[in-house]
Amino acid sequence: MFALSLWLFFLQPAPGVTTTLMTGTDPSILYHIRGNAGNVLFSANRKDQTDRGIITTQYQESEGFVAFDRLTQTVKAEFKRDFSLNRLSKTIRAKAPRMDVKAPFGSTVAFDLKLSDLGIGQFNFSDLNVRSFVLDANFGEVYLDFPTINQRIIRDEVSVHLTAGYLEINQLANLKAQNWIVNGGVGELKLDIGDKLHGLTNIKLDLDIGTLSLSIPKGTRVEVHGTNRNLEPYGFIKQEEDWIVSSYHEASPILSIYLLGPLGELQIDWD
Repeated sequence: MFALSLWLFFLQPAPGVTTTLMTGTDPSILYHIRGNAGNVLFSANRKDQTDRGIITTQYQESEGFVAFDRLTQTVKAEFKRDFSLNRLSKTIRAKAPRMDVKAPFGSTVAFDLKLSDLGIGQFNFSDLNVRSFVLDANFGEVYLDFPTINQRIIRDEVSVHLTAGYLEINQLANLKAQNWIVNGGVGELKLDIGDKLHGLTNIKLDLDIGTLSLSIPKGTRVEVHGTNRNLEPYGFIKQEEDWIVSSYHEASPILSIYLLGPLGELQIDWD
C-alpha cells in the first residue's frame, strides 16, 4: 500500500509557479513572451473580476522565467527547451513550459509573442481590451477568440505569423482592427469574421494555405483581391482583376481580403 501511495505521489505534476498581476489606475499590461518552445493559455480572470490577475506556469521538462514589472506594467516571459528533432505539437505540449494567464478583468492588453514552437496557443480575449497584437511562431496550433467587442480601435497592424500548423481566428471583427496580416505556411486556416463588421477592415493572407475556410456575415460588402480562382459559386462577380460580392447592405463597411499566396482548398460560408 505504501509503495502504491509513493508511486502515485511521483505521478502528480509539480505545482505551478505563480506570478501576480495588478492594474490599479493603469489598465494596460504589455505581455512580452519569448523563447524556443512553450504553450500559452490566455483569458480574463472572471473568478473575482477585480484589478488582479494571475499567471500560473508549469515548466515541465524545460526552463525559463515569468516576471511582472509593476512600474512599467510589463510581463516578461522567456522559455527554453533543449533542442530536439521532435517538434510535434503534442510533444511541445508535454515537455515545454505551459503558461496559463488569467489577465485582470477588463484590462487592456498589448500582446507580443515570439516562440519558435507553440505547442498550443489558446487566446480568449472576452472581457478584455486589446491595444496591439503580434504573434510569431514557426510551428503550432493556435486559436484566437474575440467574443466581446474591443473598446479600442486598433490602427496598428495586427500580425499573426505561423510557418506551419493550424490557425483558427473567431469573431475577428470584434477586435476592431483596421489592418490584419496573416503570413507563413499554415496547413489549415479557419477565419470567422463574426456577426458584424464594425469598420473598414483589410485582411492580407500572405501565405501558402492547404485549406482556407472563411465565414462572413450576410450583407457584408466584400472585395477579394489577388486570386484567379472562380468565386462565382460563392456569390461574387468579377470586376477587372478583383472579385466583388454581388449583393450587400449599403451601410456595410468594406471588408477587403487579399490572397497573396498559393491556396489549396477554399470554402466560403455566409452566416
